[in-house]
Amino acid sequence: MSFYNTIYLPKDLLIERLKKVKKQELKVLAVFQTALDIFLSPTDVYFALDKVYPMTSIRRGVTNLTNRGKLVKTKTQRMGMYGTMNYCWKLNK
Repeated sequence: MSFYNTIYLPKDLLIERLKKVKKQELKVLAVFQTALDIFLSPTDVYFALDKVYPMTSIRRGVTNLTNRGKLVKTKTQRMGMYGTMNYCWKLNK
């Protein structure tokens, strides 16, 4: 599931939201495809996408893409923008 309907949107709005979220996930995946073998944190992706999407949306996209086998979580960590260490991911080949 790409969007978690915790706010109980009606069906028509839910369909619209699902389409938007799918586009976000494709953009997140494109950042990893461009980076190839580089490990990226959600913060790296956030800045690569010019801060257009909220950090929570980036994290959701990374998690969903990982669950679908498109990305792999690594043991590498980097400092995130909120002063805590963040794990990095890479494209699953």
